[in-house]
Amino acid sequence: MQILVLEGRLDEKDYLYSVLKNTEVFSNIVFFYDSTEALGYLKKNRVDVIFIDIDIEKTNRIYFAEFIKSYDNSIQIIFLANDGKLAVKAFDINALDYIIKPITLVRLRKSLNRILAANYNDKKIHIQCLGKLELNRSSKTQTSIKTSIKWRTTKSKELFCFLLHNNNRSMSKELLIEKLWPYLSEKDSTALLYTTIYHVRKALSSIGPTIKLLRDLGGYYLHLSETDIDVWRWERILNQFPNINKGNKEIVLEMVKKYRPYLEDEDYVWAESERVRLHNMWLNNTYKLIEYFTSNKWHEKAIQLCYDIQAIDSTEQKSHQFLLNIYNEIGDVDKAIKQYARLKKIEKQLIK
Repeated sequence: MQILVLEGRLDEKDYLYSVLKNTEVFSNIVFFYDSTEALGYLKKNRVDVIFIDIDIEKTNRIYFAEFIKSYDNSIQIIFLANDGKLAVKAFDINALDYIIKPITLVRLRKSLNRILAANYNDKKIHIQCLGKLELNRSSKTQTSIKTSIKWRTTKSKELFCFLLHNNNRSMSKELLIEKLWPYLSEKDSTALLYTTIYHVRKALSSIGPTIKLLRDLGGYYLHLSETDIDVWRWERILNQFPNINKGNKEIVLEMVKKYRPYLEDEDYVWAESERVRLHNMWLNNTYKLIEYFTSNKWHEKAIQLCYDIQAIDSTEQKSHQFLLNIYNEIGDVDKAIKQYARLKKIEKQLIK
């Protein structure tokens, strides 16, 4: 995450930078003492979160925060203060958090959890692609309401999934026909395509204007506004943490726990390569967590993750080997013997 800090006192910078850096989550931290200079930076650089010290220039910095929310509402604002006198004003302008100094690492991690939650709850429609395809609508109370879309045909659902899969890129008529009706004549497949497009548009109209099937010179695409797609968010968060450490282990653990196979109930040939890629990404991050937990003697957490892998893929050989190693390490002879037998059985199955 990209962080900007509008600080108040030079003598507080080193401590604040140290605390922010120790979260091991923020990839870039820049400090400013002047609101105008901070604004100039924002116009040229992407920032995810702004920390604003309001113990000096209180009025100017409140105005600054109000302007930022109007300029880019996706930027999260967290106020820092010596007391709570301006807390009501801060939350009136939709600040994410208000932290009383001195800032501690524990308190900052609570703010981090709010940041991740806010990035989810700001969306109106949530599309679940990990596991069974679902569309959920957020209510004003930030609860999630399952939205049931009635797909007229299986092909209308597949067309929606294929366009979503291609991430807002235009898909030509010819490509859509090739993927959905490869064995039909051009005349029949073209007629089916136009009918299916009509069905998808009608189905999407039931959930409001946030998702639309549109056409441009390149072909057909989905226009998404105020929409959260779980698999995109899942991958984006995991990519922020290539290495596991004490600051990010819980976030990575939460992400691997959320995993289910991509479009799990759908047997789409065109989705298979993405399904394999995401599965391997999940395995890679899960094994990194297992290694981290094992090295820190948190064996129960490591064991549970091995079982989580096997619940999805019972023949995943590496997870069985990890379990055997962990049982040997903690001296559980009975479980080690049983796990060794399971491992050998799986090795024989894979040879066949």
